[in-house]
Amino acid sequence: MELKDFIKETLVQIAQGIEEAQVELAETDCIINPRDIKEDGFANVIIKNKRHTVQCVDFNIALTSTSESADKAGIGVMLGSFGIGGNRTSSDGSTSNTSISFSVPVVFPSIDNENKPVSRSIRTITPRSSRRL
Repeated sequence: MELKDFIKETLVQIAQGIEEAQVELAETDCIINPRDIKEDGFANVIIKNKRHTVQCVDFNIALTSTSESADKAGIGVMLGSFGIGGNRTSSDGSTSNTSISFSVPVVFPSIDNENKPVSRSIRTITPRSSRRL
């Protein structure tokens, strides 16, 4: 696989994964890749007139490409010692490892603080100039 094809396919799959997660979570308060993120000491976004903290979910993925002498080739995502999308066999072939890292901003569901009671002690002070003698 050429480098440009690898880059294109990687970006397409990341974008499709984000889009599928957005569809899957559409009925929840979780927002994948929100727009208009602001930085005020922390990443935040305003949604429906409420400020939400944005968390970045970091991914570091190892990709293993194998080719065997029998013209069989494959690429697999390696999570720990498990392979997804490819078979691991020992043979007289070549193996190359590549890793990619990326982050996806996410707003996770949160509790609405407006419904919690706030204990305040309010004391009214009348200014001296308005007091009657």
